[in-house]
Amino acid sequence: MFLWLNATLVRRVQPIYQLMICAVGALFARLRKIFSLVNLLHSPCFSAGRDFLCPEDFMFGDDKEKWAVNELVRKSEELKRLPRKDDFDDATRSRIKAFLGPWPRALEKAGLKTPGGKRKK
Repeated sequence: MFLWLNATLVRRVQPIYQLMICAVGALFARLRKIFSLVNLLHSPCFSAGRDFLCPEDFMFGDDKEKWAVNELVRKSEELKRLPRKDDFDDATRSRIKAFLGPWPRALEKAGLKTPGGKRKK
């Protein structure tokens, strides 16, 4: 009797359980979209006073770091010295710091400066 009751209960509950799993998955997908839009509004472009989105706002993970490193290296080659914060406009500087951290750490991640503070040759 108990085995029959258990099998009947499983047959009735399983479709409801699967529906709930699908609904929760759809809810999380929508929440991810909402949070990604909210993150765009807090992007460095908006915080630097610009009222438009930059291509860098649509990058994810390593792409952001690669972009920031490339900007630092490009500016270093252009100036023939370590780039300073004031060598960049507000939006670019804030994006570099957002993607790589504080300025000294950003220079280290770009390979322009060693952690001891000396310039890498």
